[in-house]
Amino acid sequence: MTDVVPTGEMGKAMVNLKNLIAESTTFQDAVGASGTPEEKIAAAKEHLHLSAYTPADANFSRPFGLIVKNASDKNPCIGVGTFAAGGDMELWLEQEIPTEYKDDDGNAELYFMNFVDGVIGDCKVLGSQAGYLAVNSYDVIEGPLQHEVTEGFFVYLIRVMVNWGLVS
Repeated sequence: MTDVVPTGEMGKAMVNLKNLIAESTTFQDAVGASGTPEEKIAAAKEHLHLSAYTPADANFSRPFGLIVKNASDKNPCIGVGTFAAGGDMELWLEQEIPTEYKDDDGNAELYFMNFVDGVIGDCKVLGSQAGYLAVNSYDVIEGPLQHEVTEGFFVYLIRVMVNWGLVS
């Protein structure tokens, strides 16, 4: 199936955030991506989704990222006849707790936060270069929190607000 190509500002922002995260070497390593740089990016994109989601629907291959729109998109006039798009998207990152940390909550959370901090850190470095989505901030909304997806299967989740564009 061919991916739909976004034509509007908000759809493009979602896809551009997906592309930015797919280039994160931390995210690529976490999903076990291998091969050429293009193959690693393609493998990472298999774990990145543009969707609405609830934990009960968690059938995505972990770790994964989920990019969710909210109602705070902006398109103000910044000059005569000039508009600048911007707004917020939620990035949800979820990762299974490794077996060695199942009974060690402190290290399990630190393991997960190393993943989150690495992904966001990579995105900050990439995003400061020309040609990438202009991200103003990454702000934690909720988490990190541990939850049981099915009996005995625990994951960590964090929700991050990503403010993008030339307006905030």
